[in-house]
Amino acid sequence: MTTYFPSLKRASTDLKEKLIGELILCENKRRYPLKDNALKAIASMMNESLGGTVDLRPYKCKKCKGYHLTSNIK
Repeated sequence: MTTYFPSLKRASTDLKEKLIGELILCENKRRYPLKDNALKAIASMMNESLGGTVDLRPYKCKKCKGYHLTSNIK
């Protein structure tokens, strides 16, 4: 955990809990190292779908520096 938050030792307990909680959320999501990988995954999902459409887009994660997919509109 200290890889993402090097100053975690000096942080308050509340801040530590918040940061660790955010990191756990990030770790539970699928990560793609490059935006191209995320776009390929979206294309693959569209080819495999059974007619249902969900608009997905990649976004850069501030915590892991990778990409996740979301259906949220900016």
